[in-house]
Amino acid sequence: MDILFRDIKTASGHSGDLMLSALQKFIRRGETENAARAAFELAAYSAEAEMVVWQRLRVICAEDVGMANPQAPAVIHALAESAKAFPWGNPDRNIILTHAVRYLCASSKDRASCTLNSVIKRRVKAGTTFDLPDYVYDMHTEKGREMGRGRMHFLHEASRVVPPSPIEDPWFDELQAMYKEEDPNG
Repeated sequence: MDILFRDIKTASGHSGDLMLSALQKFIRRGETENAARAAFELAAYSAEAEMVVWQRLRVICAEDVGMANPQAPAVIHALAESAKAFPWGNPDRNIILTHAVRYLCASSKDRASCTLNSVIKRRVKAGTTFDLPDYVYDMHTEKGREMGRGRMHFLHEASRVVPPSPIEDPWFDELQAMYKEEDPNG
């Protein structure tokens, strides 16, 4: 970005970097009116500043809303794209931004993705290693093929999902029979 948010002064006299930080804190706490004001003041500064607000809202979807509302990224993306139908500064474009802020403020929050990312980043930086479980070695890997792992191993071990869906797979038995017919040894 060419824009330096610390050099921006919003309509209420706050620096842009402070207002962007405040926007995120307001959304975290569900302070809808304050969050909407912060987003509006930043977006009113310039089209580039508005773009940064939309980028921050996308990050907030993962960092602060997370699995508490896994649809949030799709909703915010759709709203950001909808806003583009109007020129910058158009009041209808601002309504869409305000709606996005309200949506995130009203969402339940979960910061575990952010926490996990921070933990993993530090583990990698520290050089911490981890062992791979046996099931990762399947017909799609060189080591799995060397171990003689074929389709049946994949079907019963490597493709197992956790937690399983309550929806039955009506084609599983048919595929298993086809695999056995194609290669009785697995």
